[in-house]
Order: sequence, then structure tokens, then C-alpha cells
Amino acid sequence: MKSAYTCELFRGSHGDVARVGGTNASLGELFTALKPKGVGVLDGFAITTDAYWRLLEEQGLRGQLEKIFLGLDSENLEAACCERPRGPDANPGNTFAPSASVLDS
Repeated sequence: MKSAYTCELFRGSHGDVARVGGTNASLGELFTALKPKGVGVLDGFAITTDAYWRLLEEQGLRGQLEKIFLGLDSENLEAACCERPRGPDANPGNTFAPSASVLDS
């Protein structure tokens, strides 16, 4: 069964970078290239960007993260690393666990 929230690595390829990230897409490429040659490669799955964005929306985290990173100058790496949010604003409530409705989808 195909899910918008996971991608089996053996199905991944360089065309999936936007959906599963570069590392997971590369793992899919390796799996596809090495498995037929008899190299023992364990399969797995990747969480997709659709799942990530749904998690942020359902848990109300997107707005919190936008607030934390508002004004971040991505061209000034020193300021980005040294002036990052600290304290309670740096980790908005430790609510990064999916709700049951996400898992049941």
C-alpha cells in the first residue's frame, strides 16, 4: 500500500529528493543498484516531507517555528549559530510526537 507519509527505500531514487531528502533518496539508489548484485542491503522506509508538514500543522508547530526563525539572516552564519533562540522559545513544548489521527491515516 502506498502512503503519502512513508516511502519504502527500495522505491526511492534521485527523483525523490524533495519528498524524502537527499540521504534517503541516495539510500534508495544504493538499494536498487546493490541488491540485484547480491550485496546484502537491508530495506527500510523514509518519512516524507508531507508527513513532516502535516505534523507541524496538526500540532500547531509551524507558526511557532516561523516565530522562532523570524528575522533569521541566513546569509550571516555567525549570527545564525550564535544568536539562536534559547530557553522555552527554542523548543516549543516538546510536542513533536504525531497525533493518533496521523498514525491511523
